[in-house]
Amino acid sequence: MVAVAEAILVREHIGLAWGVKDDLKKLQHTLDMILAVTDEAEKEQAKTKAVNLWLRRLKDAAYDADDILDQFSYEAMRRREDSPMYKFQDGW
Repeated sequence: MVAVAEAILVREHIGLAWGVKDDLKKLQHTLDMILAVTDEAEKEQAKTKAVNLWLRRLKDAAYDADDILDQFSYEAMRRREDSPMYKFQDGW
């Protein structure tokens, strides 16, 4: 009974990790596209102050989101390496 419960928890943990990993990849792709578009728009020298301000804020938000993704990835890696399951697998 305990083994079944542990197997279910491990499966759920793996499923969540994979789902989040896919979502993170999609978000990173979106951020890369935002940064590419804002770079191109800046090269075209937007004519109005409002557009320039909007582009600057969008770019700042994209950089902030990228920093959060980096922090999340680091924390996930740290937790994985600190987990007993990882240490058990690494010992084999």
